[in-house]
Amino acid sequence: MSILEGSVPPKSSRLSAALSAVLATDFPVVTSSFWFGTSGRPLAGWTHLPASDRMYDCGVVLCNPFGIEMMSTRRAFRHLADRLARRGVPVLRFDFDGTGDSAGTDHDAARVERWMESIDHAIHQLGQVSGVKRVALVGLRLGALLARAYAARHPLHGLVLVACPPTGKAHVRELRAFETMRASHPSAGLAALVLGLVLFGAGSKAGIVPLHVWLPLAHPAAPSHVSALMSGVMTKVAVYGSIRVFFDLLGAPSWWWGMVVLVLGGITAVMGVLYALMQHDLKRLLAYHTVENIGIIYIGLGLALAFRANDMALPAALAATAALFHVFNHSIFKSLLFFGAGAVLNATGERDMEKLGGLIHRMPHTAFAFLIGCVAISALPPLNGFVSEWLTFQAILVSPQLPSWGLKFLVPAVGALLALSAALAAACFVKAFGITFLGRARTPAAEGARETDRFSLAAMFFFAALCLVAGVLPGIFIDALAPVVTSLVGDRMPVQNGVQWLSIVPIAESRSSYNGLLVFLFMLASGSLAAFAIHRLASDRLRRGPAWDCGYPDPNPATQYTASSFAQPIRRVFGTVVFRAREHGEMPPPGSTAPARLTVELHDLIWDALYVPIAAAVGFAADRLNHLQFLTIRQFLSLVFAALVILLLVLAIWP
Repeated sequence: MSILEGSVPPKSSRLSAALSAVLATDFPVVTSSFWFGTSGRPLAGWTHLPASDRMYDCGVVLCNPFGIEMMSTRRAFRHLADRLARRGVPVLRFDFDGTGDSAGTDHDAARVERWMESIDHAIHQLGQVSGVKRVALVGLRLGALLARAYAARHPLHGLVLVACPPTGKAHVRELRAFETMRASHPSAGLAALVLGLVLFGAGSKAGIVPLHVWLPLAHPAAPSHVSALMSGVMTKVAVYGSIRVFFDLLGAPSWWWGMVVLVLGGITAVMGVLYALMQHDLKRLLAYHTVENIGIIYIGLGLALAFRANDMALPAALAATAALFHVFNHSIFKSLLFFGAGAVLNATGERDMEKLGGLIHRMPHTAFAFLIGCVAISALPPLNGFVSEWLTFQAILVSPQLPSWGLKFLVPAVGALLALSAALAAACFVKAFGITFLGRARTPAAEGARETDRFSLAAMFFFAALCLVAGVLPGIFIDALAPVVTSLVGDRMPVQNGVQWLSIVPIAESRSSYNGLLVFLFMLASGSLAAFAIHRLASDRLRRGPAWDCGYPDPNPATQYTASSFAQPIRRVFGTVVFRAREHGEMPPPGSTAPARLTVELHDLIWDALYVPIAAAVGFAADRLNHLQFLTIRQFLSLVFAALVILLLVLAIWP
């Protein structure tokens, strides 16, 4: 067996070195490549064959375990094949037939064994198709490790190993670190500590209450397209980190993990939407709804942990699918809503809903796209937000099968919180859309608004179409998530593509099912029929009468319903407890021309209790240390010398 290695640092350079090594063998080349799923079975592939009928002596297998290597590695391998073709190698392409299976939860050793079998299968395929006698295994990073392992097992196979390992040991250490974590089996106390740290670290980035305070400050301040990226993508990085630790690195979950995550998720969902209802700033309102949707995602993850801890694989798969599907859905409709808010901001220069109104007449396309986003985030059929929340409720309905009495009581309570948050979200977006786009313009800025440019509209309508497609045909997305769910909880939802009428079946068709396409067609048909009946069958006689003014005959737009007045009933129900809300009314005496005043006082209790003391302590310390910047040069040198002495003492004492 010959070993040829490329060791130039950049990826493209390392593959170029591999190419040079292969061509240096002076054999005509046949190239085959395939990539693997998490189960170890080959998913797809391609092969480069010379177009002539002659048999070639040397074949090349490119090893790229898909799902572990970066997608850029696959592109780099395609670039390698293109360079082979440009060197004069004729190409005939065929697909390597293979599919993944549901064995993603097996031990990593078994997964490596399946990779070895797949490499062996590819080598035999080359032999049958082209009659090659020698095979070169080309691998990058983990692919190089697999190629080395296979070559070590088959020293008499006539192999030429072209390995492209990383120049240093960092990547290998990284892979071994994850393997070490998975095999460590931490104690209950250590696992609880890790769980708490992950919830604190990843939860603060995701926006879990009470670590959410940065979201409503950062999202409105950023440009709208950056706000969409922050809400739709950046917060999901923290969700990914939580999933990776909870379901992969920490091993089998304990029974109480799901309870902690469920409580945090339920509180986050309700608090996020209540905060949003109190807002006048349109982008700040959307930021708080990010908090709410993160809570919904963590409810799904908590359910999956609870079911997995009790060896209920199918309900765990349902809950995990609901959480992951909501991750995808939220990234779509929240991006749409932030793009719509950005279009309004560019057209009017205002984010305050109290200064908007009537924009549906001046920005009709933006209003329509924003309305689709409002319906989607309100979890109303037939759009995508409904499907993922409906799947979460279906997982909640399975909770009576849990053996733990704590979970039997907790999960229905969290389900009630989820239902409350869904209802309040619908009310909140009735307010957001109605105050912003309906009624009359409240300010000259809203009066002079114009429709946004066609590129911005194209982006919004693209996301709106995705909301519709994911809501009408959710089975496609659920099946696409199945390999990931299988690798996390050991099972998957039933295959949805084979269900009649494009319905989705969470567990069993006799239990529950949903057909978004039929719902959409029914709504379309009933709406069209109602419009036809109104326009064709109603009286066409012209009647004149005074317009209904809601009890405000003054034509001044300021007398319209405002965001504050819309939220007043909800504020009076929840605000006294959640926000310590107080209303102060000032009525002038009879005969006075002074205006009446209503002042609403709201307090963020979490901010006041947790962050105001920290800010005060930081301010106090800064004030006390402020005099250090006015020291003389000799005093600064003395401080540096004292710090150096202390560090040396620490190093001397340290065991």
